[in-house]
Amino acid sequence: MSWSLVKPPVVTECPACKGQNGKAVQFFYGGYCCLACVSFFRRHYNVDPKPCLTGGNCNPAERKCPSCRLKTIRSSGMIHTQERPALPPTPPTPPGFNLAAIISGLKDMDICRDRLFRTNVSMENISLDTLISKPLHKQLLIKRTPKMNLDFYDWATMDQISAIDFMKKFEFVGQLNAQTELPFFIKRNYVKFIILINAVRNLKTAGNVVEYPGGVDVFPDEVKKYYQNNLHLLASVRCKLLARLRELKITNEEFLLLGAIVICDPSNQKLKPASRDLISQYQKMFNNALLQYCLYKDSKHGPARFIEILGIVHLINTSFMEFGNIWLPYLAHEQPNVKQLFTDFLVLVNSN
Repeated sequence: MSWSLVKPPVVTECPACKGQNGKAVQFFYGGYCCLACVSFFRRHYNVDPKPCLTGGNCNPAERKCPSCRLKTIRSSGMIHTQERPALPPTPPTPPGFNLAAIISGLKDMDICRDRLFRTNVSMENISLDTLISKPLHKQLLIKRTPKMNLDFYDWATMDQISAIDFMKKFEFVGQLNAQTELPFFIKRNYVKFIILINAVRNLKTAGNVVEYPGGVDVFPDEVKKYYQNNLHLLASVRCKLLARLRELKITNEEFLLLGAIVICDPSNQKLKPASRDLISQYQKMFNNALLQYCLYKDSKHGPARFIEILGIVHLINTSFMEFGNIWLPYLAHEQPNVKQLFTDFLVLVNSN
């Protein structure tokens, strides 16, 4: 339905006086009434008129008593502004909460992530577990030059390296066991975070599909060839999330806070209870920060905006499942000869 085509009903007769006052009918206080009945409502909305002598059964053909008239006006939907319930109060912020500091920290982390993604190329055949455990400065990366033509695997490798490096910079990561917990934390949601990153990156372009820089597809040529008769399946993953982000006109601050919420998933049962509680506290902090940001931008519609932004998480999860549904049939019929990082990545997709 196009909401621009929805028009208010045409009302030509006042429902309270049935046109006896001969005044034009207009929309006031949430209902349609004539100007005379509106003036009556303003004077009597907060007083109790005398009870109707007929027990509320005034003759419609005659002028109604004040009690019946007020009752009929209210039945049209009119509620005085003084009678409307107050907006819910802004939720209190916890001690030490600093919205500007939270957003500023995430911005600094994301600038580093984006610079790493755009300016480097990986030159080693690294596994996912090694990537998670190996410090960034010990990885074999070279600076990308304008003459380099990167393909899907080059961009996707840097996508994973930069996203995982971003996740490892959260403060609580240092409190996770590096051997038994950190790998599970990273593997749980780094693909979903990448899905969000790629969609947001394309908001700055005029295209309607998610691509890597230079128009490189987010699916390799062999996958596109396998689905050459069902390209609509690929289009759904490329377009759906991007279209929703465009529709909402998501800001960079909302993206950063939403990304942190996606990353800080406390439902990972492979983590110790204490670690899950710790991650849960951070997710609650980022949830609260997103709500406070939405209220700061628009105090009236902030809660509704907050719900809309959180709704993107469901779309990210859907895109992740669709992404897996595309790769699994391909893997069942083909045995791609790719780097270890992608072999591990595909095993991870298959396990989910």
